[in-house]
Amino acid sequence: MIPMPAVDLPGQLEAEQEAARAEFDAAIAEALGADRSIELEERLVEGDAGDALVSESAGADLVVVGSHGRTGIKAALLGSVSRHVVDRAACPVVVVKASGN
Repeated sequence: MIPMPAVDLPGQLEAEQEAARAEFDAAIAEALGADRSIELEERLVEGDAGDALVSESAGADLVVVGSHGRTGIKAALLGSVSRHVVDRAACPVVVVKASGN
């Protein structure tokens, strides 16, 4: 992620929200395919990923997060959203490792 100034150039925020929504919808479709037999509440929120997931976990039955599989110095320098959520969530957390990692 590239740090950006906290200003909204005309249409930039809306474009970023639309791009985030499209990426979010694609990830849900990839994870579930056509199977919508499970109950799922989708939320797209702004903010630090780890803090947002921990905050949302207060009203959740389960949080599922992905793992990029970073280890060693990369994990130490970049941090780990999944580790942050596992350590602080108010409900059970499942960490799913992506195929190929």
